[in-house]
Amino acid sequence: MRTPARRGTVVFAVLVVITLGALAAATVLVSADASIAEAEVTVTRAQSRALAWSGVQVVMAELASQREALLDGRLPRITEEWELFTDEAGRRWMVRLIDLGGPGGVPIVSESGKLDLNTATEAMLALLPGVGDSLAKRIVEARAERPLTSVDELLSIEGFTPEMVYGEEVGGAVDSPAVEGASLPLADVVTVYSFDPNVQSGAGDDPQRHRGRKRVNLNQAWSDSLRSALVDRFGEGVAQGVEQIMKNGTEFKTEADFVRVMRFFQVPPADWVEALDALCTSDDDYLLGRVDLGTAPAEALACVPGVDAAAAEAIVAARERLDETLRKSVAWPAAEGIVSEEQLQEAVPWLTTRAMQWRVRLEAGVAPAESVVGVGEAPALSQRMVLEAVIETARNGLSFGTPNPLEVTMAETIARLIPSCEMVRMVNSGTEATLSAIRLARGATGRSRIVKFEGCYHGHGDSFLVKAGSGALTFGVPTSPGVPKALADLTLTLPYNDFEAATSLFDECGGDIAALIIEPVVGNANCLPPRDGYLQHLRALCTQHGALLIFDEVMTGFRVALGGAQARYGVTPDLSTFGKVIGGGMPVGAYGGRRELMQQIAPAGPIYQAGTLSGNPVAMAAGLAMLELVQAPGFHDALEAKTNALCDGLEAAALDAGVAFTTQRVGGMFGLFFSAEKVDTFAQAMACDSAAFNRFFHAMRERGVYLAPSAFEAGFLSGAHDDAVIKATIDAARAAFAAI
Repeated sequence: MRTPARRGTVVFAVLVVITLGALAAATVLVSADASIAEAEVTVTRAQSRALAWSGVQVVMAELASQREALLDGRLPRITEEWELFTDEAGRRWMVRLIDLGGPGGVPIVSESGKLDLNTATEAMLALLPGVGDSLAKRIVEARAERPLTSVDELLSIEGFTPEMVYGEEVGGAVDSPAVEGASLPLADVVTVYSFDPNVQSGAGDDPQRHRGRKRVNLNQAWSDSLRSALVDRFGEGVAQGVEQIMKNGTEFKTEADFVRVMRFFQVPPADWVEALDALCTSDDDYLLGRVDLGTAPAEALACVPGVDAAAAEAIVAARERLDETLRKSVAWPAAEGIVSEEQLQEAVPWLTTRAMQWRVRLEAGVAPAESVVGVGEAPALSQRMVLEAVIETARNGLSFGTPNPLEVTMAETIARLIPSCEMVRMVNSGTEATLSAIRLARGATGRSRIVKFEGCYHGHGDSFLVKAGSGALTFGVPTSPGVPKALADLTLTLPYNDFEAATSLFDECGGDIAALIIEPVVGNANCLPPRDGYLQHLRALCTQHGALLIFDEVMTGFRVALGGAQARYGVTPDLSTFGKVIGGGMPVGAYGGRRELMQQIAPAGPIYQAGTLSGNPVAMAAGLAMLELVQAPGFHDALEAKTNALCDGLEAAALDAGVAFTTQRVGGMFGLFFSAEKVDTFAQAMACDSAAFNRFFHAMRERGVYLAPSAFEAGFLSGAHDDAVIKATIDAARAAFAAI
């Protein structure tokens, strides 16, 4: 069953890579239909979203634990409903799977068993139900501009209709075709994200020995390492035979060449199992666009070269009765006489026998304490959130200790969005980024002193914990024990937004200063925007005295503007640092700047910095998806409008209650101050009524709104906060102001 809701609501597409234990990682391509039936206040909405994500993670963990079975081509066993907790009112917070019509009654659908719109040939696409040559050509033209990221994008291609993509309209909903014998809708036949890990399933006499190992690539020149790999897999005799074949001029460009050679030597298809499992023609970790023989519908199989409609139907009918050993091999349709050896030779580069990507749709929400439902019925959920995910159980590891393509793409993306970052180095946190930037500044200038600002927090590095903001202020400890005095003496501290103090300091000791580091919009002593011209003044001082200007954009980067604070205020720093925002919330950081500076970092230069987990593909994939979303036209304008609406509403509510209160806001950042005057200095922030904030914090929490539990933390809005959330927050604040 499909509903048309996805075509009438905002759909968020987020690529997230999440750890699935020691065996696997999972890549999740998520389409979230944020339909919430009875949202009461912000917290219930957030809880439902969190529940849905918890459900996705449960399914991911269950799939990861069954990786061995999936490599064998078996179907997964998935829990269909679970209760996470019961609240004080006795309501049950639940997650359950929505039936997607999976094979064997399993509420999970193989995405691997579909034709990939981004990799299938034009001729293959033309064989899809209702498509034909003209529409196939339009798909190819569309993906040439950029890869398709959702099946929904077919609707943006002229000639495709909702009925073709989702099925016939039935009573206001989109269902599978009502006519008996009609083809499946395209959404059940095609995908945009299909790959098969280039590893063995473990066919042969010793399956456990080879299961999960990288296949042997024959698309290369003969070498001792290739010989060793073949001896390990097949023994000396096979290795000698392959050596002779390759030295006689035979090339292996695709798996079809394996079949051609085996046919030449009259090897029967039943004996092709081990060869087709162990050999490949690419060093890539993934083989794209493969269609799973074990789960694909006939409509998808019929698009594969060498497989006609009759053969596709016969494959679907025969696959359930196969023994486990034969089922592992893409050769089984020939071994069973469904297709000829010649037809299988044509088909084999497009086939796989295991499904490593599975689509689920979950609903999360609240079931009443006492639900009265009919037999076999599930109670209706309030605060309902629906989340659809494609979960890939892949071979890929979590980190490789070496640069990877996603890391390069991330660096290129940052450099494009932040032009001052001509080169970028990935690290694992904002603290690592700022520590590394300071080391680089000292090494590049040959100076030791740095300048920071009261209330600015740049991580827990020793050089920064001098009159630090954030947690250190919250607990009334302006400096942290454990910081050597000699090191603290190298850190000079200025009051933020004080022009004269900065000028005096540089006049006195500018020749000793390696760098000035600043949060261009302070976010760790609440939210303090720079006064007009202040950042420009600091830029001029640094240039005049030969010091480097470092913008700590861990908070402001991509948040106050797409290009960060430096784009918003028109100031170009020498170095910039970024934090978890570039990882979509995953542990990650980065620093970048002018090429001549960054080239002084090892191995290109003498200044050492390294990290095994830096730029790991888990965080890079998550961050790239987030950066793609925030580049949407109008995203930051809408974000700032929402921030202004929230802050204006809070100020009006405080005024009505007679509470001394003001706000600051920049882009998606905001600060709440219990003060009658506008606040833009550290001293003013410290003078605010923190006791009043504490009372307000607890009053808001009692009304379902959870703020940062400190008067010295900035707040942030995101694309997920809508008008209903903002209204609910203001309504809660109105009551909270009255209560305090």
